[in-house]
Amino acid sequence: MTEKKKTTDENVPVFPFHYGQEADSYTFYRVPKILFTAEVFEHLSTDAKLLYGILKDRMQLSVRNGWIDGDGKVFIYYPRQKIMDALTCGNKKAGQLLAELDDRHGIGLITRIHQGLGKPDKIYVHKCIVPDMKVRGSPHPGTENLPDISADTEMTQPVVSEGHIRWCQNDTSGSVETTRQEVSNMPRNNTKEIKTEINETEMSETDLITSFPDEDMADEEADAKDRIEEYYAYRDYFERECSLESLRQEYPYRTDLINEIRDLLTEICCSRKSMIRIGGEDKPTQIVKSRFMKMDSEHIRYVLSCFTENTTKVRNIKQYLLATLYNASMTIGSYYTALVQHDMYGTD
Repeated sequence: MTEKKKTTDENVPVFPFHYGQEADSYTFYRVPKILFTAEVFEHLSTDAKLLYGILKDRMQLSVRNGWIDGDGKVFIYYPRQKIMDALTCGNKKAGQLLAELDDRHGIGLITRIHQGLGKPDKIYVHKCIVPDMKVRGSPHPGTENLPDISADTEMTQPVVSEGHIRWCQNDTSGSVETTRQEVSNMPRNNTKEIKTEINETEMSETDLITSFPDEDMADEEADAKDRIEEYYAYRDYFERECSLESLRQEYPYRTDLINEIRDLLTEICCSRKSMIRIGGEDKPTQIVKSRFMKMDSEHIRYVLSCFTENTTKVRNIKQYLLATLYNASMTIGSYYTALVQHDMYGTD
């Protein structure tokens, strides 16, 4: 049997191993284990369970912002567009997942209160426990028997064929026409429900792009917190993997430069740009990040040597360091080979 030769590709990101307690350094969406072990949740889809974890995580932000009703219950705002972004799914799929979780069509882990056209639903996230089999209550008495007038397309799924749901699961604005054509071929006695679905699909476009100012501020606050945590996680990674403290002791006169290199590596790895300009060329950020994540103390030592030996005027220090760091993995071997040959055979 011919052994398959292992190949490497510079374009494929390489993720480092965990050492020691590093696995505890992340931020997590906490999905309750009971969702996967209790029989009552066995028919709930994995995506719906993940969405529950995301919504539950959102409650921490609501508590900080004081989003608590008169009965002391915490509620959240989480527009469908954010679900689509978080789970990389279409409008219909997001609606189906909400329907799986809510107390009108699904298992009852959330309750949605419609706020009016152009505003996201107020969502109450219920405790994830094995429930007593009682009639579910609603945070707003008197709303249990009212029709669901929210901008959710899933409310009319019972009158839509399985094929229709499969085709429209990830629909976008470009495929709404397909939805209308398939639905139009259904029996005429369902015309009223079908028309409602089409109108609500169109209506939900406003819901997807309009939110409360407080919610926008909360989103920005949460995003900023995540970015800060990500920044320090990468910075700690490079401090550890590149043995920067040892290098500071070895090169005490280059402490500031070592810190600049660390901060530059961290900045690039946290970048949200798709391309990074290096040496006058745009490089895919993921490839640059992959190279940087492979660096160790020898690469940093090499960059320090290059910087020290350079006698020409550097106009853009950041770009010079960036190019040297990016090319370090490819040129470090040749650099030290040339030094050895010079020491053995060369002359000044």
